[in-house]
Amino acid sequence: MTELFLGIDCSTQSLTGICCDFNSKKIIWKESINFDSDLPHYATLNGVIAMKNGNVVHSYPLMWVEALELLLSRIKDTDIPLNEIKAISGSGQQHGTVYLGDSFERKISNLSFNKPMITNK
Repeated sequence: MTELFLGIDCSTQSLTGICCDFNSKKIIWKESINFDSDLPHYATLNGVIAMKNGNVVHSYPLMWVEALELLLSRIKDTDIPLNEIKAISGSGQQHGTVYLGDSFERKISNLSFNKPMITNK
């Protein structure tokens, strides 16, 4: 049986996934979602929006979610046996903060495997 592990890293410019086969010690899949080119509707430059004062940059948390959905859809379209992935690890931006509103719990309680998480398309 194959023992696969999936790593996901959200950097400033992209979201990258790497799937490794533990037994063969090889990377069997690698994919990056570039925020600027793969998700141009967010109008980012190097993954961020610069505020007018130039001292602050902003990234859209929904962009990160959409990038994750896109990344997972791309691995789903491969011949990788997803049921053999033993663990998923993730890392995120050092300076990324997401503030949750009062409606957060209500919104996530309505998530469905059959619908995208991003509903503003």
